Amino acid sequence: MIRPLGAPGFRRANTKKIPTYGKHRGDKWLGTLDYETGEVVCEHAEHDTAVEFLDLLKTIVARYAGENIVMVLDNAAIHHAILIQPFLEEHRNHLTLMFLSPDSP
Repeated sequence: MIRPLGAPGFRRANTKKIPTYGKHRGDKWLGTLDYETGEVVCEHAEHDTAVEFLDLLKTIVARYAGENIVMVLDNAAIHHAILIQPFLEEHRNHLTLMFLSPDSP
């Protein structure tokens, strides 16, 4: 006989709890995955801004110098910021940004 989870006589799992102190804050990271090699490049982002996204783009362009780069991104505002447009224009021959549709899961 199969009993549903939570039924009388069904032992609950011993869940580990990790205590946290103070406010529950998230941590922000910007990163890329090279689907051919599996290499992950990521940088800690203090505020998740266009400045930090531009820094990541510079890192990626330097790491893959001389190669064509295609990045698939969501439609976050930092990915469309005016600040990054001059950099994208300068590297338009080998850096392409492709955006997922806004309703993509």
